[in-house]
Amino acid sequence: MTAARPLAGRTALVTGASRGIGAAIADVLAADGAGLWLTGRDTAALDQVAAALRARHAVAVRCVRCDVTAPADIAALAAAVGEEAPLHILVNNAGAAASAPFHRTDDALWQQMLDINLNGAYRVTRALLPLMTAEDGGRIVNVASTAGLIGMAYVTAYCAAKHGLVGLTRALAAELAGRGITVNAVCPGYTETELVDRAVATITEKTRLTMEQARQSLIANVPIGRYIRPEEVAAAVRCCAPPRRPASRERPFRSPAAPPADHSRSVRLRSASRQSARKIAARTTALATAAVVRAANPKAADAPESSRNRIASASIFPPPCTGVSRAVAAASAPRPPRPGNCRQWH
Repeated sequence: MTAARPLAGRTALVTGASRGIGAAIADVLAADGAGLWLTGRDTAALDQVAAALRARHAVAVRCVRCDVTAPADIAALAAAVGEEAPLHILVNNAGAAASAPFHRTDDALWQQMLDINLNGAYRVTRALLPLMTAEDGGRIVNVASTAGLIGMAYVTAYCAAKHGLVGLTRALAAELAGRGITVNAVCPGYTETELVDRAVATITEKTRLTMEQARQSLIANVPIGRYIRPEEVAAAVRCCAPPRRPASRERPFRSPAAPPADHSRSVRLRSASRQSARKIAARTTALATAAVVRAANPKAADAPESSRNRIASASIFPPPCTGVSRAVAAASAPRPPRPGNCRQWH
């Protein structure tokens, strides 16, 4: 690991990496020196992404075709990665969105959204978690959505699945904290991907809006007034996957079982501990927000590479999922529409 390539020597796996957000995440991790496993259903697109990453960043990139809704594919993926364990970073990015009024949401659509957006992350994480160790400081990042934080009309199944993914993230983070493995979720709003292009096509098909009017209708209630770029989401994911600190810098754990005899000193220590915790919390929130605030500040998006590396190396404790979720939500979440004033396109 070096200052220029802080993830050198570490291995990351990104699902849904053939295009869009997944490809952007792979590029950010490769730029920091991580070796990569890329998965997806489109093998030709995966190979193109892998070739570009090898040429641009000179890192090892392996591709495995994997449908996250197919248990057999996931088992084969785990076996392949297991031959070169350990795995340090897992990014559950694979996802899909389908829209329909609730009365037209049948069991097939409901199950499809759950299988891709929730069950896929659950199954992949369960299969690959044994390849992560506390010594290596495992990092799991789930790409959720602002639909996992608020309610959105006409995407009930997708919304329910993403809420479930955020819940999975929080529960697993609490369970794995004692093992030195962190679990975080990034919740972007509307992002410039093929998924949004398909949504725009649906709007134009079912309404009289033009393509441009349809695009603007999606972000009419978004505070920053534009779509998020995939690389901005990737920057937030990178913030959640810092390298583990060297052992020499680890703070020793002191068991609270035996209270000190000097109670006045104990009070002082507790006060200092609270102040330290507040400073860490403030720093963590600032780092999480910095990864997303680029969306509202174009100048920040052009910050030099060294600035992003300083952000990553300064993140001693990876941010909790709620910190990143709130930061992304504040920057990109659409405001809830007023009753009776919903311009829907279904």
